[in-house]
Amino acid sequence: MCRSHYFFNSLFFNSLFFNSLFFNSLFFAIATVMTVAIAFLAAFAFARYKFPLKEVIFYIFLASVGMLISRNQQAVVD
Repeated sequence: MCRSHYFFNSLFFNSLFFNSLFFNSLFFAIATVMTVAIAFLAAFAFARYKFPLKEVIFYIFLASVGMLISRNQQAVVD
């Protein structure tokens, strides 16, 4: 192997900076997968089951999404 290959390995893969970036990326990947799984289960419950206050919770959710959309549009305009 050439010298540049050893330099690249020693510079990136043996440093604490690479380790922290790798574990940070791993943490956010796992958090994203868990968020999608929980959202999937909540959507399934709203679609299939009848439970008390289902419509109230649904309208609260819709209102929160509407507020986020309007806030994002304000940020783009400003």
